Amino acid sequence: MKHSHMLHKNIETISLNCAFLKCGILKTIVDITEKTLEDAILAFTMGEHEDALTILNRLSSENSNSVDVWRALAEVQLSLENLDEAESACKKAIDLQPEDLTSMVSFARILVKKGDKEGAESASAKARVLGWKEELAEEMD
Repeated sequence: MKHSHMLHKNIETISLNCAFLKCGILKTIVDITEKTLEDAILAFTMGEHEDALTILNRLSSENSNSVDVWRALAEVQLSLENLDEAESACKKAIDLQPEDLTSMVSFARILVKKGDKEGAESASAKARVLGWKEELAEEMD
């Protein structure tokens, strides 16, 4: 049990450097069966890309309403240059939560990589508006 606790502490430390956390993707942990979103992120961080994809694909089929899962899947696919799969996953996240800044920024990055200049510019403009909305909401609180 102590080893498990230490593993979780190590996961937290490693995850701080993970792009997912920098992008705000890991807002909640999706706890489904024995492998979670946190496990997928750790696997990806440790260079176990196929394991991360396996976990994320299973999570997306078991919990298709999780924006966090779709965002993580989009980011992993993008980093592996699987651009069509990244775009598809990101679109699902945006469909679930159209006002999500993180998903819109990811979508713009994906479209840039695909060479879709007009689409990337449109997504970037939407991301700027969402960012402004978030800033205004924070100022009002």
